[in-house]
Amino acid sequence: MKKEIPISDKQMRESIQSLNQVIKEVYKHYSYSDGIIIPSAMDDISNPNLFTYSLFIHDDKIDFMDGAVIEPQLLSNAMTKRCGILDIEDGKRTLINEKKQISITYGFDMDELHLKDFNHNPGLNALSDFKNKIDKYDIRWDMDDDIKDLLLSYEATKVCIGENKGKDVNLVMTKKLFPAIKKANQISVYAKLHNEEEQTYKFATISAGNGWRFYSFHRLINIA
Repeated sequence: MKKEIPISDKQMRESIQSLNQVIKEVYKHYSYSDGIIIPSAMDDISNPNLFTYSLFIHDDKIDFMDGAVIEPQLLSNAMTKRCGILDIEDGKRTLINEKKQISITYGFDMDELHLKDFNHNPGLNALSDFKNKIDKYDIRWDMDDDIKDLLLSYEATKVCIGENKGKDVNLVMTKKLFPAIKKANQISVYAKLHNEEEQTYKFATISAGNGWRFYSFHRLINIA
C-alpha cells in the first residue's frame, strides 16, 4: 500500500527531525501511538536509572508514524531526503523519494506485545498521576539561560529550585538529567516533598520544544 504524505509541510518535517535528535539521546527505538512516544522495550532506554519513567508527547498526531515502532535516525534521514511516499508492506514502513530513487525503511507496525507494553508503560502511569496531582507539587522552577549554558558545558551545579516550609530546596543538576536541553525552548522542574525528615523529594522535569514535550519522572532525589 502506497500513499503520499505531507512532507511539503516544512514545519512538520523540522518538528520530526528536532524531536528525533532529542529521542536518540533517550531511546534507541520508540513506539508511537496517538502522539504519545515511549521506548519500544525497556532495554531500549539509554539510561534506565534516569528515564524508566519518561515519555515524549507530539503536539500534532502524525498519521504515518501512528501505530509504529520507529528507528529515529532512519526517520530523520527520510525527512532530510524529502521522502514523500509511504509504503506499508508486510508490516514494514518505508518512505520513498521516487525522483531520487531513495527508499528508507524507518519502522514496522506495532504488534500485540508492543501494544501491551505501550498500554502498561510506567511513563504513561506517571504522567497520569502527575496531571492529576500537579496542584500538590510544592515547587515549580524554570531554567534560565545561565543555568542552561552551564549545563551545556558539562558542569554539574547545585541549584536552589525553590523553598518549602522555610527551607531551601537544592537540586544537583547535570546535562544528563536534561537530554532535551539543546532543542528545548523551555525546561521546568516540579518537586514535592517525599520524606520531610530526610528532606527527599519526588520530582518531574518537563522540556518543551518545537511541537513536542518530554516528561521525565523521578521517584526520589536527595537534596544536597
